[in-house]
Amino acid sequence: MCYGKPLMLRSLCSVAVRLGQKRQPRFLSSTASGGDDDGKGPKAKDIIDDNLLKAIDGVANDIHPQSVTEKKSGFTTEEARVKSETIVNEAHIKLAEQRKALLSDVREKLEHDETEQTERSEKEHKLFTTALEFLEKLYKDDMINSDARKTVNVDKDAIKLFQQRPLGTWKKSEKYEGHSLEFWTRWDQRAATIANGSFGPTNSFEEQIDWTTKGKQWEYPIDNEFKMGDEAGVSFIDHVFLERHLPSLGIPKTGPIAHFMHLVCVGLSKNPYMTAAKKREHLKWFADYFNTEKQKLVHKLHEQEQVAAQNAL
Repeated sequence: MCYGKPLMLRSLCSVAVRLGQKRQPRFLSSTASGGDDDGKGPKAKDIIDDNLLKAIDGVANDIHPQSVTEKKSGFTTEEARVKSETIVNEAHIKLAEQRKALLSDVREKLEHDETEQTERSEKEHKLFTTALEFLEKLYKDDMINSDARKTVNVDKDAIKLFQQRPLGTWKKSEKYEGHSLEFWTRWDQRAATIANGSFGPTNSFEEQIDWTTKGKQWEYPIDNEFKMGDEAGVSFIDHVFLERHLPSLGIPKTGPIAHFMHLVCVGLSKNPYMTAAKKREHLKWFADYFNTEKQKLVHKLHEQEQVAAQNAL
């Protein structure tokens, strides 16, 4: 049959849907129009539109091929038209079944979404309960029993201090500031930090603020002297010009020890990771190492090396 022809089925289905929407009777032959043998009944071309006639003719041609010999050995034209009508009806029924299946799938999907929404609401309720229990434990000491509270009635006849004439004792009040214990301020900040930070940052801004507080991210605006501490007040001269400390440490001005200490000062001046105080500690360590005895020993070894070099010539 013609079920393997997608183009023909699409044409038949479109015609069947259009005829179903118009709700007009379909007569494919004079026998199907009511059994009138006198030929006075409506003809097929008068009721069925041209698209359906072309589709039926195509199905008839597909049932018995274009060859005249094979047509004669197959169905007759009337049989082909009857079979075409059957195919159109079956296609219409198939389309209705597909629509019904589609509607049932949509209904199942809606029910599935409602079930997921209910499960998610239950999870959110559990999370809310956990958070509430945690906060109740955190602020347990701050809670006051409602039975212990006493109602305080305002005395309307009481003197209102701010409406009285000032005594003029403190003439310059802008110099005086209110003071409170810093302990309770830090206590409240700590409690707020614990309550807000227990669930982590809620957005990227809070995450970057947390990183900056922990020292994982540069503070803005960017400063190359970020968190330098005591080094912020140290001059550049104290880091580079270190040879001026050598005379006070007892280092000789000439000789191999002076040359060695000059190289040490150059190396320390190029080190950006050491503080100026740490560099001076290094110089003091070398000064303690090259004491008077070591200086004499180095001077003696240096003279022996010079004599050996002259004898070698």
